[in-house]
Parts: sequence; structure tokens; C-alpha cells
Amino acid sequence: MDNVVPFFTKDGSVGLYNKKEDDIYHSVYGALTEAYDKFIIPANFDAFFDENNEIKILDLCYGIGYNTKVFLNNLLKKYLNEEKHINSIDSDNVIANKNIYSIDNDNILLDKCINSLYNNKIFKKYFRKSNIKNNLIKKQKFKVYIDAVDTNKNLVKMSPFFKVAGDIKINKRLSGIDKIDKYLKDDFYPSEHFDLLSEVNMLILSFLINNFASEYVDDELSEILNDKKYSKFIDSKMKAFLGFYFRKHSNLYSNKIKCSFLHNIYYSYISNSYKNTLKVLENNEISINYIIEDARQFLSKSNLEYDFIFLDAFSPSKCPSLWTYDFIKLLYKNLSENGKILTYTNSSAVRNAFLKNNFFIEKIYNKSEERYTGLIAAKQSKIVNPNLSKYELGLLDTKSGIMYRDENLLLNNKEILENRKKELLNSNLMSSTKYIKNFKGDKNEI
Repeated sequence: MDNVVPFFTKDGSVGLYNKKEDDIYHSVYGALTEAYDKFIIPANFDAFFDENNEIKILDLCYGIGYNTKVFLNNLLKKYLNEEKHINSIDSDNVIANKNIYSIDNDNILLDKCINSLYNNKIFKKYFRKSNIKNNLIKKQKFKVYIDAVDTNKNLVKMSPFFKVAGDIKINKRLSGIDKIDKYLKDDFYPSEHFDLLSEVNMLILSFLINNFASEYVDDELSEILNDKKYSKFIDSKMKAFLGFYFRKHSNLYSNKIKCSFLHNIYYSYISNSYKNTLKVLENNEISINYIIEDARQFLSKSNLEYDFIFLDAFSPSKCPSLWTYDFIKLLYKNLSENGKILTYTNSSAVRNAFLKNNFFIEKIYNKSEERYTGLIAAKQSKIVNPNLSKYELGLLDTKSGIMYRDENLLLNNKEILENRKKELLNSNLMSSTKYIKNFKGDKNEI
């Protein structure tokens, strides 16, 4: 993590700045909030799960996993709340349940009891009128398959350990990076959406351990977790839980930390969450596969089709390799017919690449920021609401709409940028500046 600097964003969650790329991984205004606003809300997973219980997600440029975390948070809340409600129904309707099982021959009373439960709004879609003895209440079970792709192995391994929302007052510290600190001088605020469940990071940690096996707790991970400059950003309970999980691997901790202390951490803070995590894994089919590889090479070999793709790479002007016409063509191949791609960019070059690859695109409008903050792309127009204005469509036919190219999916970022620069110099297209100046119409449509 030598090139990566962590800092607290304005909602209390940790953001990262890459010194080498001179770019940030997360919005200064809130890493957690950004994931929710730009990926989870537009995806509309609740509507998806009304029709499906199986989902395949591709998380490109996973980083420290906020997009996957927020998705899992919603899923786990849905599952755990459902279980809580069902347990409540079981306890509140003991007499009714006894009656159901004792009066099989009294069809009138039986129907009355079942209809009463079935018409309850909270549980209606989880109840079934048939097979009452064996399955009075059937919970929705989920089959979740996530491919998380990134080239930075250390960041991926660290993803369960970063704080999500600590004490805002304590965490209100400047990063030491001028371009970030100018936005951090105002008041911090807690995430308006939710706190991340402990079960989410435990779930992620369990899959990371399975994915990397004996290579997970290596010297690099131990060094980062023990580095004092990162300590204020690390969740001590998750670190202690890892120690509990691997207490034989004592290199993570000083000799002063006893196993009894780790047990206390476990039972005081984590045991209920851990039990919930195991319950979720036992009753649902969840798989997270971590791929440490260039996304271009991974998708070139993959035949999977995903229901949702999170495209969260560095900005096109910094990292064009995952925004080229050719890479987006690859995404078309790996997206299901009813699937969605979600991303934060409004770049004309990227919009053009999606349209030229036969996608339909919809701008994402953020109500709290009162502006468009990304786009959704789909193979079918019915999946999205195509809403580019005449002004924006015209902008795609200017120099700003010239796409990044990487025909063999092998060029590095510098080569892609240089090739586009040459194309811009040799192009006869109108400049975006001239187009904006000459446009006759409502420019507020942008």
C-alpha cells in the first residue's frame, strides 16, 4: 500500500487516494454514501429479487469492496429481518399454529388461519397455502454469485478491516493532501443511509480466507495491519477476530495479547454477528470469488453472463484501459439479456462507446446532489429509460466523443491515451468548446 493513502471521507467511512495515479478511489463526500447512491439505488435490487432469487454480479475494480459490501448489507438485512419477522410470527401465533396442526379436518378454521397469515403484508410473499404441515412459512433463500476483480491484492485482502463509520468527531482529521483537504474543512456527517452490519465484513473475510487459503495471512498483510500509520483506519474488532480465527498465527499480534483477550473480543462484540454469518451461509448459497488479474484478460476468458456489472475503475482520463470501445464490447458479451451495467462516469467518450456497442443508456440522477452522477447501460431499452438530451447526443459527435481504443485489449494506459491524443489532433470533428458555444437550445439539459 505504499502508493495508497487512506483518509476519512465526510460520512465517516474510509476513502483511498492513489499517489501514483493522482486519483481517488472514493468520493471525498462519502465512500459509503457514494456506493449506495451510484450503484445500489440505481440497480433496484428489491425489484430484481421480487422476480428472482439467484443473482450473478461482476464487481470490477473491487478495491476495498464498498459496492459489494453495500449490496451484501442490503441482502443480509433482507434475510435477517425476514427471519426475525418469521420467528416473531411463530411466537405470536403459538395458539394459531397449534390450532392449524390439530384441526386438519376442520377446513373452515384451517382456511381462516392460513388466510389470516397469508394476507399479512409483511409475509405475504413468503407464505404458501399448500404443504402446511411441512412448510407453514417458507423463507426466501438467495443464490448469490459475485466475481470481484482487481489487480491490487493487498487492497482486496484488507477490505474487511477498514472502518466503515467510526466516531465522526474523532475521525475529523485532514488527509495532508491539498486536493482532498479543501473539501474536508466543512462538517462531517454520518451516513444518512445505514450502518454496515458486522456480518458483512465477516462474510467477506470468510471468502477471502477460502480464496487465498494459507497465503491470506502473509507478511504483507501482517505488516499493514500492524503499521501505526494505518491504525486509526483499521477496525480493531475485525483485526481481533482474525486473531481469534487464526490464533496459532501469532505473528499478527504482539506476545502481550493473550488468547483470553481474543476470546473476550469474540464473545463481547462478535459472537452474535458470527452466528448470524454462519446462519446466512448455511441457509443461502453465497459465493464470492476474488480474481487478482487485469479485468480485460479475465473477461476475455470468461463465458459467464452477469445480471449486474459494477464498473468502478479510475476515471477515463487516468485509466482508459477499462473504458475503451473494445472493453465495453467485451462487457456486452458478458452481460445477461436483462442485465445492467452501472458506473459513475458521464464522459462523452464512454457514453459514445456504450452506444456504439448497441447499449441503451440512462443517466443516473442523484437527488441529494441535484445532478447526474453516472449511467446505467442495458441491452434492452425496456430495462432503462434512455434519457440523453439532444444537446448531449450532439456532443458525442464532437471531438469529446472520440472513443478510447484498445483493439487487442493489451495496451497500457499511456499507450491508449497517446493514441487518442493523436486521433484528436487529426480529427476534423468540431471541438466540444465550439459546439457548446454554437448550440441552439436549452443547455441546462446537460
